[in-house]
Amino acid sequence: MVGNMRTIIVTIALVVLCIPKIGVASDEVKEVDLALLKDRGMLMRVLTDGRPVWIAYRTMEAISKIEEQSNVHYESDPERIDKSYRSFNKNYFIVFGGCPEGDELPYYYPNQGFVCGSDCAEFDMAGRPTNQCTGEKPMDIPKHYYKNEQTVVIPIHQDGPLNKERHPTRKKRARVL
Repeated sequence: MVGNMRTIIVTIALVVLCIPKIGVASDEVKEVDLALLKDRGMLMRVLTDGRPVWIAYRTMEAISKIEEQSNVHYESDPERIDKSYRSFNKNYFIVFGGCPEGDELPYYYPNQGFVCGSDCAEFDMAGRPTNQCTGEKPMDIPKHYYKNEQTVVIPIHQDGPLNKERHPTRKKRARVL
């Protein structure tokens, strides 16, 4: 009887260990403290699945330029995003740190946006293309949400067409000018 009971307990323990957990474990997301971006124009990098996510604290000049432009909405943008700023909060721009057409990290200019060196593509501080080098493809916005005004939560595992297949672990470093 005792032997059967031990077998049952061990079996139940193994079954419980093998059942996938429901929800998102704390190690599958990164909580980012936006207070680390003390000055407007600063850029922070967070790594998810080998793809860098950039969080830019937009300058007032960059916000003004965005407000002057048309409100273009892209299908790939997250739901409920403010299409004017392509973000949930106009002060912060959260984007995958890579050129949409290649495996290159663009230059970052706090008041102007991003420039990909090899293909001349330029993007404003909402990640929209500002010249015709790459056509109409914008920079990709990762899944994320705001836990509160100073904390953004970014899932480590991002689904979508631009995941590990296209962007294996990058070796290049971002250049900030």
